[in-house]
Amino acid sequence: MIADDFFRLAHDDTSGRPLLAEHTIALGLAAALLGELLVEQKIWVEGGQLTVTPRPTPPQDATAHMIFQSIAREPEVHDLSTWLAFVSVHAYDQVAERLMQSGELKREATRRFLRRDGIQYVPTSSTRAAAPWVMLSHYIRHSMPMDFEALVLASLSDATGLTSVVLRTATKDELAYLRRQLPRLWRPMRAVVDQVRLSIGAAVLSYRA
Repeated sequence: MIADDFFRLAHDDTSGRPLLAEHTIALGLAAALLGELLVEQKIWVEGGQLTVTPRPTPPQDATAHMIFQSIAREPEVHDLSTWLAFVSVHAYDQVAERLMQSGELKREATRRFLRRDGIQYVPTSSTRAAAPWVMLSHYIRHSMPMDFEALVLASLSDATGLTSVVLRTATKDELAYLRRQLPRLWRPMRAVVDQVRLSIGAAVLSYRA
C-alpha cells in the first residue's frame, strides 16, 4: 500500500530511525492514506476540497476504513487542508501498527527518545524495508516512465524533502529526470501532495515566527 511504502522510505531500512521530523513524515503518511482512498474511489479531491464519492462501500483495510468513516461522518467539512491535518495526527502510529500486524515492524524502546513516547519501529527485514528506495532508484537509473505508486512516492519525497536523503547518491541527470516525471502524477493526487508542501511550509514559517 502507498502509505506503507512511504513509511518504509522515510525510515532507515535497518535501524528504523526516522529520516525526517516525525511531523513531516506524518503529513506524508496522511497524504498517502488519502491517496489510498482516492485510488479506491472512496473520496475525490478538486479545487482544494475533499468529498466522499456517491454511495461508496467502506474500504476493507481497517486503517483506511477508520479514516473513511471519519470523513463520511463529517460531510460538511470539505477543506483538503483540514482533513490532511486531521489524518496526520494519528497517521504515523496507524501505519506503523498496520506494518506490525503484517510482521514487517517490531516496536522497541529507545533511550534516544527519537519519538515523544520513546518508541522506535524497527524493520524485521531490511530487504523489504528498502524495497521502495530500490524501486525509485531503478526507475531513475534507467530513465523509465514511473507507474502511479512510484510517482506518488517520488512526489511525496520531493514535497517533504526526503529526496535529498534517500536519493543522495543520484546524479544531477537522474534527479532532473525524476523531477520531469512529477507533473505526470494524477491530478487529484497531485493536489494532495501540493497541500503537503503548503502545510510543511506553513509549519516552518510558524516556527520561525
